[in-house]
Amino acid sequence: MKSNTEYLESVISNYRNLDELMFLSPIAIYDLNQVILFSSQQYRQVRGEQAQEGNRGLPDELGQYFQSQSLKEQEEIIQTKTPNYSINFNYYEGIVQPYTTNKKPLINPDNNEVAGLYVELRKILYTNLKFSILKALKVYDFSVNTNFKKFNLSKREKQVIFLFIHGLTSQEIASVISTAENKTISKSAIDAVFANQLRIKFDVYTRDGLYDKLISLGFYQVIPQDLMVNVKLPAGHIDVY
Repeated sequence: MKSNTEYLESVISNYRNLDELMFLSPIAIYDLNQVILFSSQQYRQVRGEQAQEGNRGLPDELGQYFQSQSLKEQEEIIQTKTPNYSINFNYYEGIVQPYTTNKKPLINPDNNEVAGLYVELRKILYTNLKFSILKALKVYDFSVNTNFKKFNLSKREKQVIFLFIHGLTSQEIASVISTAENKTISKSAIDAVFANQLRIKFDVYTRDGLYDKLISLGFYQVIPQDLMVNVKLPAGHIDVY
């Protein structure tokens, strides 16, 4: 009968051997004190110095909000023994890139206790050619200073705006949010956010009009706070609202 420590050691040994052979996707294994016991090469590349083995996955300088969010997630995973999904952002290869983060409990089969946490990052692939062209041509004033809170946006509206600005369709937005929240979100539900909520709040009639309005207000510069979990971004690079 293996102890929790012995069980984790056996799991880590398998992943370490695989990582040396085939360069695993960004994954890590944490103990229940948020110390990284194993991190794949790609995980360390994406998350930087904080992802080195032996470090706490969530450094103290991230602040109380991020610390409390991470601890809350971890406690829920341990108590329910179920995975947790979220959208996270990392500054990697010179830009802020979004990932879906899947945290799963590692359950010791000998005693049915949660021995540690398995974390996997999956990159959300998107491009937004229109925005790149408009920015290059300096069509908009990219130094705007907007009070984003005045729009009183809901969590879902913020999610949809962020993904819409970055070029995703309703179906793609529904897929990303479904993955992040581990529940089914339909395309029609996302269409309803556009038609019944965002068009009214921003006083526009079409999605092209909404896109132009959002860019002109500077929404490309911000990330919704509820999407920012366990992530540290460079100061001054992008704002959270």
